[in-house]
Amino acid sequence: SPVNAETGSAHDETSSSGNKEDEDDDDDESDDKIDAQTHDPERLKAFNMFVRLFVDENLDRMVPISKQPKEKIQAIIDSCTRQFPEFAERARKRIRTYLKSCRRNKRARDPNSPWDATRPTPAHLTSVQAEQILATACENESHNAKRMRLGLEPVSQPMPILPGVQ
Repeated sequence: SPVNAETGSAHDETSSSGNKEDEDDDDDESDDKIDAQTHDPERLKAFNMFVRLFVDENLDRMVPISKQPKEKIQAIIDSCTRQFPEFAERARKRIRTYLKSCRRNKRARDPNSPWDATRPTPAHLTSVQAEQILATACENESHNAKRMRLGLEPVSQPMPILPGVQ
């Protein structure tokens, strides 16, 4: 009997962590909160913007993470890990949460209205400093793409150090 009777495919939807992924599970996302004492809130904003940008450019926002091309998900995770090493463990979950949010927002709107890919980022989710961090991260990844096309290793950024945190 097929693993997934709904689609008739025997595709295993087990995530890399070994958990079955329900595309619309309303799991408690409170563990997605971070401690401002150990992480720079501006870098967190930039990280979230980075994830949204890369997902928007590379994935179908109406499709759950389990149905997305694995190599594209991994490439986004790798980029996040290189540019925001302090959030490396959160990258996959952030991608998944953003995809879920996109599907929820699409359902909440008029189903006949076109998806507005250019809607502005809410003010509380961005800042001048976060935009600068994002621009640097995107530039770094652009250089990394060129390096990889030449067969060179991509360059990762060092773990940031917050003043006063040992």
